[in-house]
Amino acid sequence: MISNLVYIGLISVLLIISGWSFKAIIAMIQGKPINTNWSNPLNLKARWPTKKNEQSEMK
Repeated sequence: MISNLVYIGLISVLLIISGWSFKAIIAMIQGKPINTNWSNPLNLKARWPTKKNEQSEMK
């Protein structure tokens, strides 16, 4: 059980580092600066729809 969790952690770290380096290589090829965001290394953002203002619906 513990070894499975360790393997999941290792695979996750490997995927994050490889994705981060891939994005850095693409940025270098395009001539853009490489930004390092430690709290969100892959720059993932939530993509759910925003809620409409309830006041505008009543009018």
